[in-house]
Amino acid sequence: MRRLTTALAGVLLMLLMGGVGVRALADAPAASGICDLRPVDDLRDSVRSTPACSVETTPIASATPTVTAAPTTPAPDPAVAGLPCSPGSFFRDDVRDDTVDPALTSSFRAFMASYPEQAGVTWPKVNLSDEWSGLSHVGQASDPVWKIVGGNTTDPRLQILSTQGVHLDDAVLEVVPAGSQDRLVVVYDPVFGYVAQMADTVPNFTNHTITVGTAGIMWYSSNCLDYRNPLADDSRNFTSRGRIIPAMQVPAPWLQQAIDNGTGLGYPLHIFFVETRTADGFSHPMVGPESGKSGWGGEGWRIRIDPSIDLAARGLTPGCLALARTLQESGGYLGDNSGSATQIKVGHPSSYPTSMGLSTDCMEDKVSWSDFEVVTPGQQ
Repeated sequence: MRRLTTALAGVLLMLLMGGVGVRALADAPAASGICDLRPVDDLRDSVRSTPACSVETTPIASATPTVTAAPTTPAPDPAVAGLPCSPGSFFRDDVRDDTVDPALTSSFRAFMASYPEQAGVTWPKVNLSDEWSGLSHVGQASDPVWKIVGGNTTDPRLQILSTQGVHLDDAVLEVVPAGSQDRLVVVYDPVFGYVAQMADTVPNFTNHTITVGTAGIMWYSSNCLDYRNPLADDSRNFTSRGRIIPAMQVPAPWLQQAIDNGTGLGYPLHIFFVETRTADGFSHPMVGPESGKSGWGGEGWRIRIDPSIDLAARGLTPGCLALARTLQESGGYLGDNSGSATQIKVGHPSSYPTSMGLSTDCMEDKVSWSDFEVVTPGQQ
């Protein structure tokens, strides 16, 4: 098991980003409570958001990227016919034998028991809202191709989403909410060989284009780390602050497979946390934090359910048990601020059969934050 120390990660990230490091970001002003200091692209995947401040922020990296040329028609990697990302990547990492930080674990549990927006919710929420949970699809060659335009898709890394697109069933986009929601969509496309993330999604069924506010991409054959991460092995990967795109949703077929196998999903979950703490910085796999946050923990910090706990004895429904086992086997990393109680987003509620027994509070009185441990930041 390779281990990346926090100190080494910080040094490498600062060098890569031209000196913009944790310390500079930690000195960002605290949130006023009137507006949100996060860059606009970081507001897109929150459960709710306050108006953005008209404050200039220092970008993490401003250099014009050099992109490794991709083949016109990328072939799927047969080694990852199911899950994306290469073996040995953070996305495929088992967290059960990682080192736990006792002091951080203690402070985490205390924070979760006392923070005003979290104290009354002692369990992880499962976001199944038809407006805020997001949408996902595992593409097939028989699906129509949708091209993604607008937002940041002129970035060289994202242009392939406009020129080639993604395989996506029209039915998925028919339930995209109208309004100011995040409208998060994640498409796992093994045919074209990448995972695409969209926010502020607006589909046009006439010409099969999707206009977005922001987009991101990670290649199936890579280790699914943003190009700014020193451990990244593919310069084409790009996502806001280094979020692991395939971890942001839970496709129903993968959840059913976990249920059938009596295991977790095999990848860490993206945690939409009540509020991180900007002064705590960030760690691998993330490449930057959100500014103006005064809660607990750095983005990229990983939590897990204590491996010694017998989750099968907790009385969880099949789908909820598979999610809990995922948090025990692969953990979850702090990837976004939720604006409300800590949660994971699985996908649109219509995607999951009732036999899975999923509900927003399916872990209530069965899994608590006192069951969780904090892994030493930066480990993989």
